[in-house]
Amino acid sequence: MDHPRLLRTPGTEHWSVRSSRFMLPLVTVLLLVGAIFLALAWTEGRDAIAVADRKDDQQAARYADGVEALIERRWTDLEYWASVHKDVTQPGREAALRDRLEARAGQDAEKKMVAWVVVRPNGSIAAIGERNPGEVAGSGIADDIRVFGRSVVARGTNAVSGRLRFGNDAAFAVGVPLTRGKATGAAATDGALVMVQYIAHSAFPILIPPAKASDVDALSLVDPRGRTLTGRPAIDEEDRIVQQVGETGWTIQLTREPARSFLPEWTYPAFAFLLVAFALAYSLQEASKRRLRQVGDQRVQQVRTLYMLASRVLHARTMREQAELLARHVLDLVEVTGARVRFATTGDDAGIIAGSARPGDREYRVAITGPRHPVGELVAYRAGYVLDAEERSVLQTAATLVGAAMHTTEALETERTTASELQRLDELRSNLLATVAHELRSPLTAVKGVLGLLAMQDDLGMRGREYVEVATERTDRLVALIQDLFDCSLLETGQLDIRPQRQLAGDLLESALGAQTATLGGKLILSATPNLMITVDPVRFDQLVNNLVTNALRHGAPPIEVSVRPWKDGAMVIVSDEGPGIPAADREQIFGKFWQGSTGHARLVEGAGLGLSLVHGLVRLHGGRIDIDSTHADGRGARFTAYFPDVVPGMALEGQSEPANIALDPISRII
Repeated sequence: MDHPRLLRTPGTEHWSVRSSRFMLPLVTVLLLVGAIFLALAWTEGRDAIAVADRKDDQQAARYADGVEALIERRWTDLEYWASVHKDVTQPGREAALRDRLEARAGQDAEKKMVAWVVVRPNGSIAAIGERNPGEVAGSGIADDIRVFGRSVVARGTNAVSGRLRFGNDAAFAVGVPLTRGKATGAAATDGALVMVQYIAHSAFPILIPPAKASDVDALSLVDPRGRTLTGRPAIDEEDRIVQQVGETGWTIQLTREPARSFLPEWTYPAFAFLLVAFALAYSLQEASKRRLRQVGDQRVQQVRTLYMLASRVLHARTMREQAELLARHVLDLVEVTGARVRFATTGDDAGIIAGSARPGDREYRVAITGPRHPVGELVAYRAGYVLDAEERSVLQTAATLVGAAMHTTEALETERTTASELQRLDELRSNLLATVAHELRSPLTAVKGVLGLLAMQDDLGMRGREYVEVATERTDRLVALIQDLFDCSLLETGQLDIRPQRQLAGDLLESALGAQTATLGGKLILSATPNLMITVDPVRFDQLVNNLVTNALRHGAPPIEVSVRPWKDGAMVIVSDEGPGIPAADREQIFGKFWQGSTGHARLVEGAGLGLSLVHGLVRLHGGRIDIDSTHADGRGARFTAYFPDVVPGMALEGQSEPANIALDPISRII
């Protein structure tokens, strides 16, 4: 058999080559012409449908405007009647209101109206006017009217109801709120005026006449519940235009003629072929999207797991708990069969294993490093395919997070140990101070007694008596210092007890500083509000004000004023002087123990720096606070203000039980 190429002549080969050259442009031109034809036909058809739809929309809008105008006319009639008869629409005039409504119903000679009803805000019918009494109750629409009236009152605006079944006929209701003055809203209404009218006797059938079932472009008026008020009921399969009638909830439904096909029959297989091609392309695209989505979901899950791991390891109390969390969360980060954590210090896993490792599983190790030194390593197990670089990176990220948390936990544990040791040393220091103060008091008391006996000797010379007085004064100062040390140690350990009492502030001030006032003369001025009561421990109050006055004598300048004044929650003690004042930088440190100021003058003054620390502790023990400021605007003068509440927290008062300080005389008196 001859080969096909041998049967070809030079002419046929030439035609084949030329036809192959023009086939692609020809097909392209045909496709373009066909596409243009289809586009023009489609555009023309769409334009025709758009014009028809626009006409139908305009027609439906005109009918909707007409229905809305009719309803608004009814609202206007009701509002006018309500304004004319406003004197009888208020509660309490039900009898007169009933007469007016019956008279209004009697005026309707054509029986277009069913009834006129006034509904109160609670839903009760206040009065009703009917052409034939008892029709509303007999028809069963009384409950519908009450519900409709309450809705008008609640909204405070005009409203129209849906279709009401009135015997064999259909009716509808129009309502307006009965407002009080110019106020609006449910709270300012006396109820609602409702007019019930037959649909058949209204203007709606004239505007929208009934149509046959076969009519095209039939109209119907439909209420909010989809019930036909007038016109031909619409069929579900029909193409309809729905136009809202204002804010009534009613709709005009216009049935339009369905659009005819404007494309030739042979175009549908072509469109089907294109749809199949598009469907295949869409399937391929969706498969790619699904794969990308799965990868994205996996990344999101890994990020969530890492976030959960980071938040939990930060709240873990020990490094072992953190290691257990890491081993468990590794199973959620990547597909592995098991994981374990080994510490660098011990070299073993210490039982921290998650999942299970089977013989033959591949083993992957990831270092757990902290900011300073390696903490351990994470070992993961997987059967089958190996971990890729991305999965290894995820494991390394988790290990790095946990390593940083482990380092933080280790540092916190070291700090806790250091803090515990410092606390123990502080307790030892406080106990040592208390012990030293206690042990020194007994011998100093004996020394003071001996000095007292020496002072009583008659044969003691002048110089010897001076020596005894100096020794006695130094001993008293040392005893006071030891007592301050002892009280400070009791304050630190919480063992200092107070016994608060309510007493007159003037008596307490006189008892504490009366002797010094007589000695110092005009250098020390005492004042207190008359009849002012203060809740303090008398002994500690004496110690507190004496320390404040002593501090003012050492570091300030006379005159020194000590006053007690009422405070909103109790009383306040104010000690002020005319000295150089206290620098603002020293006010936060002045209540510290053994602190004697930053100036040269403060360091030269005698004292151990315990007085103000003890004052601060005693005020806080009474449930109050103490503030420091200057007496003058230029910073001169120091003023200490200690606030004492009427009731000391957690303490039972001793002595008198006078009421709290109220309406006290603000005029001071000199004690």
